[in-house]
Parts: sequence; structure tokens; C-alpha cells
Amino acid sequence: MVNYVAKFVDNLSAISEPLRVLLRKDTVWQWNEEQQKSFDALKVMITNAPILKYFDTNKPVTLSVDASKSGVGAVLLQENKPVAYASKTFTEAQTRYAQIEKELAAIVYGCEKFHQYIFGRMKGSELHVADALSRNYLPDTSEEVNDGLHIMECVVSPLPISRERLRQIEKQTQEDTILSKLHSQIVKGWPSSKQKLDKDLAPYWSCQSELTVENGLILKHERVVIPRKMRKLMLEKVHQGHQGVEKTKRLARDIMYWPGMSVQITETVEHCSVCNRFKHKNRKEPLMKHEIPAVPWQKVGSDLFVYDGDTYVIMVDYYSNYFEIKKLQETRSTNIIHFCKQQFARFGIPNILMSDNGPQYVSAEFKKFSKAYGFKHVTSSPMYPQSNGKTEKAVQIAKNLIKKSKLSGQDPYIALLNFRNTPQEDLESPVQLLMGRRTQTLLPTYQKLLKPEIPKIVEEKFKRRAKKQTKYFNRGAKLLPFVKVGDAVGVRFGKEWKPGMVVAKSQYPRSFVVQIGVEQYRRNRRDLRILPNLDVPQFRL
Repeated sequence: MVNYVAKFVDNLSAISEPLRVLLRKDTVWQWNEEQQKSFDALKVMITNAPILKYFDTNKPVTLSVDASKSGVGAVLLQENKPVAYASKTFTEAQTRYAQIEKELAAIVYGCEKFHQYIFGRMKGSELHVADALSRNYLPDTSEEVNDGLHIMECVVSPLPISRERLRQIEKQTQEDTILSKLHSQIVKGWPSSKQKLDKDLAPYWSCQSELTVENGLILKHERVVIPRKMRKLMLEKVHQGHQGVEKTKRLARDIMYWPGMSVQITETVEHCSVCNRFKHKNRKEPLMKHEIPAVPWQKVGSDLFVYDGDTYVIMVDYYSNYFEIKKLQETRSTNIIHFCKQQFARFGIPNILMSDNGPQYVSAEFKKFSKAYGFKHVTSSPMYPQSNGKTEKAVQIAKNLIKKSKLSGQDPYIALLNFRNTPQEDLESPVQLLMGRRTQTLLPTYQKLLKPEIPKIVEEKFKRRAKKQTKYFNRGAKLLPFVKVGDAVGVRFGKEWKPGMVVAKSQYPRSFVVQIGVEQYRRNRRDLRILPNLDVPQFRL
């Protein structure tokens, strides 16, 4: 009934929009306050007497139109008084029009709706000015331009594509069997249902309202639909800057289209040898905690470091964070072994010694030493010192102590003594946890505080501290995809990635043996990136 009296109702489409939404197939039917207000407003409007003028063929006519975000409206006026109203709701595709396009749609709608009122003609003899100009025209001073080419350039001039490339696309579009069908379908109109459509054109069904034909080119809104034979070339062109997947997609989506373009761009970028070589390193994985030692000096870590031209060796207790350092004159395995023996004689032989893969620690001499002293030697993943994080942290502290002592002219051994006696966050000092007592410093210390005392509930404190550290570390961390033997992977060497293959799982967590050419390397999972396909030529081993 409302539609029957639509011409008497001003701005009907906007007022009835909340009710029209309920008629859509993809909308859940819910009657809310918004719908009730719309319903009440329509009742008032159709029950009040409208004030409309009778149309007078002898008076001038004014057509007034406007467009909102959801529809268009038009009113026919004579002497600024309404003769008839009309309005229409936009389709879902039309709601995505630019505002200037919506305004033009309102003009077209108004002209079509009130065609019988505004259509007319004037005799040529009454067009005095235009008739005079047409009989006394000025010669054209510009070179003759092909009309068809001129129109095509007007339509596609906003597109950042050269004229030669557009001609090539136009030619390939005519030769492409599917795009030829699409061209014909756009011109003659689309069927009422997808089932009646040619199967080759099914991928274009969802965007039919956005497709147009302009001088041999098929456009999706303002983007050129690329023929099949040119798509590989376009993928190469759009990825010439070797940007990432998302940026390449954004560049392509701005100027061209074909079904499945995004998927093909993803595959192109992921298979690009240059991009795979210089990709960013993987994000860190969630913290894998070392098991908390049951007693002091059960597990220790050792490493070498250089500061201000001098080489030092360090050994840190995983239980207490107590560490010993020594300046070395030589960095042979013999010197490292001698240092270890000194610490073992002082604090006892540990069950486990962690180190990196430095030549001093992986030598045959050190292996013989570990076997003779009966401790297990565990090495961290090459190029991944974080797996021996306790030792790395001790090195950082030792460097700071040495640097600040030198700059201040103070005794570095006093600085080391103070560090060992400083209580840790939520824990006793390193020396208390290791030896069960404080040691005398330059500070005045009450005699009772120097007596041996077994630290209480240390294990619970360790667990609370570890939980807190894990929570902090895991912010921004994520598990990387599972890697298995036989996978093609990129292996990180500094800032570059080299193609290789996983040949074995290491005995250590998140550690794998990979082969590059004839050489084998052990790497942490973070230094491996799964490659899309081993059969891609640039990654073939």
C-alpha cells in the first residue's frame, strides 16, 4: 500500500530503509525501535492529506533530485510547488558508489521516473543561437584524432597503464575465449540466476554489477580485467619492486583484476628467490624454560667474550646466577679446560655444562675432558645464543662491571664482590644461594648476617620468578609451523636466507640438522623458514 501512494510521500526511501533491510535474504528478521519509528512515520505520512499541484503543460517544470547513503529521491516541481514525489533504495552494490556517482544516479532516476513530464523537443528554427553557431563554425586547429581512441583515452586516462599496454590488453581480451563471452554477457545483460550462466563466467557472477565494457576493455569499476595470457606478465610487473605479499596485493588491486588474483600474487611472492633470500628473521617463539636445578652448581654454563681487546672466560651457575670470570692470555682448549678444573675443584663437578659451538668447546680435547670428569656437555644451536641465555646474561653483567670499573678507576673485583652479595629480585643473593651465607664486603656487616643459613622455600621463589619472566618474554612470541625431515627450508646466515633441506631432528629442543649442497649445519627452528615448494627451480638442491 505504501508503494502505491509513493508519489505522494516525500523521501520515502530514506524513511522506509529500516523496514526494507528486513526483506533482504542475508538479514536476520528483528523488529527493533528503529523499525517501529519508521513504521509509525509512514502511517502518519500516508494518512495525512498531501499538498500536490495538478500538472500544467503550459508552465515550466523543475526536477529536483538528491542522493543519500542508502537511496535517491526526486520531486517534480512547478512554481516551486510539488507535483509528484519518487524515491528508490540503493542495491548493496550501489551503496558502494562514490558520492558523485550516487548524485548522478539520482539524476538518471529522476529523468527516467518523470520522463513523461519532462520529455520534449524544440524546433530547429527556434534554436537561434545554436543554429547560428553551427552555420558559422571555426576551423579545428588541432590534428585529427581517431574518435574511438579519443573516447577510450577519456575512459581509461585515470589508469596508470601505458597506451601501448592498453592496446595489447584490448587485443588479448578479444582473443581470450572466456573474456569474449564475458564481454557479450555484459552487453546483453546477466541472467536472473547463476544456474543459467555459462560455467566459464561463474567467477564473475559476484561482481557483475561492477563490470562494464569500454572500447574493447572490460573494467571492474575502474580496474582493467586482465586476459589469461597476460596474467603471468602482470604478476612479474607488479612484483618488480619485491615488496611483500600485502603491499603487492594492494598495488595490483588498485589497477587490475582477474578471479583468483590475490592467491596467485601470494604464490608468486612466496616463490620469489630474491624475497626468500632477504626476508626478515622469524618472530621469537614462546620461551622454552630450562629445568630448574635441584641444587647449586648442578648445571653451569660457560662462554668466551672479548672486551676492550682482552679475552675472558666465564662460568655461571644456573641455580644461583653466581659466576666466575678470568682473563685469558691464550684461547686454546687447554686454557678453557684448566679454568673449568679450577672451578670444579672449588665448587664441585656439575652434572651438565652448557656452551656454544666455539672451537674450544667442540674440540676432541674438551670431549675427552668431559668424559674424564663425568659431566654432560650440551651445546646451543649455532647462530642462536639465546638458547644459552643464562650465560649470555652473565656475560652482559660481567662486561658492564668491567666497563664501569675502568671508567670510574675502581677495583673490578670489589664490583664483582658486591654483585655476588646483592639480593636478586624475589631471591637471595647469588653467593647466599650457592654457599648458604653472605661474604664480607667493604660495607659494615653485622656478625650474625655472616653466619651460614639455608635459604628457605627457594624452589617456590624460582618458580614464581620463572613464571613472571615467561609471561614477559612471551609477549609478541608465537609458535612457528612444525618442521619435519624432508622439508625444503630457507636457512638464515646473518641477514640472508639460503635454500636447504631438513635431514634430521637434533637431540636438542627446537634444533634441526639441515643440508645445503654437500654441507650440513645445525640450526634452531627460528633460523629456518619453510619454503613453499622444493620443486621450484631456484630452490632445487
